[in-house]
Amino acid sequence: MFCNMSDMDENQRAYVKSIRQQIATTKEQGSGGDAEEAESGMRH
Repeated sequence: MFCNMSDMDENQRAYVKSIRQQIATTKEQGSGGDAEEAESGMRH
């Protein structure tokens, strides 16, 4: 997933980084469905 963070403030960057970590952790645990839900949550 690509996300241009150059125009984001520090709070927005921290949020994106935390969501990316959640997605990575979920994928490591082998549950692709939850990762897809987390990715769709970022589009709001």
